[in-house]
Amino acid sequence: MRPGAALLLLAICLPGTGACRGQEDAGAAASSLSLAPCTLPGIDRPTVCGTLTVPESRQRSGRMLSLKLVVVRATQPAGREAVFFMTGGPGSAATLSARGLTSEHAALAATHDFVFIDQRGTGGSNPLRCAAPAAPGLPPMFSAEEAAMCRQALEPTADLLAYTTADAAADPETVRRALDYGPINLHGSSYGTRLAWAYAATFPQQARTLVLHGPAPPGFLIRCRSQKGWTSHWTA
Repeated sequence: MRPGAALLLLAICLPGTGACRGQEDAGAAASSLSLAPCTLPGIDRPTVCGTLTVPESRQRSGRMLSLKLVVVRATQPAGREAVFFMTGGPGSAATLSARGLTSEHAALAATHDFVFIDQRGTGGSNPLRCAAPAAPGLPPMFSAEEAAMCRQALEPTADLLAYTTADAAADPETVRRALDYGPINLHGSSYGTRLAWAYAATFPQQARTLVLHGPAPPGFLIRCRSQKGWTSHWTA
């Protein structure tokens, strides 16, 4: 991830930890759901696009966010089962993967709705973007100095404490309830596997299956380089 892409602050939600507190009762979520038929390039099956409004913070009063959604409907619906796709980065927008993943899993898409949600802070879900560095060349990946500058630029307009993995894991549950699905199937890739794990840990009764590609498990540590040495980027 580089400045110019979304910047997310990460924390893992595990049962019994403070990170799991504040998950709202999403029973009223349907009232803030707005979906309409849409046509996306390369997808030749019924599709709806729209938004779902959720609190930016579930622990503190504040503003609301609109999550961008794409739902590719099953052509042979049977029991309204769904697959929720969680992508990597963090920083990539899941809705941009709708075409490729629907094509790649065409047989499964015939019998399952495919749900793509731009994770909060990415894509069309209140993206947290920072200016690209002015210096040319190839600066270190995950520069601690640039991340600090990005955070300083974003803090006046965003509650950055509300963009953790725990907050992001609560959003698919709000979407699941708003769309009236039972237990869902989760497909995660790269960082998305960590988000899928966090969802399953927080809502174990609603996670039917998990498919994890290129897992980044909760104990996995990524480090970032700065001029002062190596520091942790995220930890479990």
